[in-house]
This record gives sequence, structure tokens and C-alpha cells, in this order.
Amino acid sequence: MRQYEGPALLVAEGAGPAATEIDVVVAVTVREPVDGAEGEGEPWSATLESATGSGALSGLAGRALILRLPDGGEGEVLVDWVGGDTGDSARATGNGAAPL
Repeated sequence: MRQYEGPALLVAEGAGPAATEIDVVVAVTVREPVDGAEGEGEPWSATLESATGSGALSGLAGRALILRLPDGGEGEVLVDWVGGDTGDSARATGNGAAPL
């Protein structure tokens, strides 16, 4: 199992050249596949907390977004749910290769 906890960007690519970037504090967990081999498609998940508050994660449930770590690692996540009274926390499931 591999883990990362710290700052990251959640990137929602929109129509046109601009992308929306949300500063988050993330905890990523990568579980090793049953066969023990690492690589594409290994199961991983993330817990997200908005770094700025103010409901930055509201409305993202069900959306596929890019999670970008400070070292340049990226992975696609599907936001499973957004919680909290103000929409400042979320859980996501990784889709494809993990960012670490």
C-alpha cells in the first residue's frame, strides 16, 4: 500500500482553454492489486478537503476530475460524494493509474 497526504489541485477541465483549479488537502491511498503487480489500473481512492473552504467542492459529486500532486503526478478521480454542511469535503475513487 502507498499513501500520500498533503496539498494538491483538483482540476475540472471546462469548455474552452481555461480549467478550474481547486486547492485541496488530500489523502490518497493506493492498494496493491491482488496479483501483486503495480501499474495501470491499481485500485486507489482519495479523501479531499477544500483548502479554502467556502463550498469549493459543492456540486462535484458524480464528476470525473484530475487530481494533480505537487510532484507532477496526476490521476483521474470520480467524486463519489461531497459532505459537510458547506461542501468542503469529498471522497473520490481513482480511475486508471494512481498519481503516485
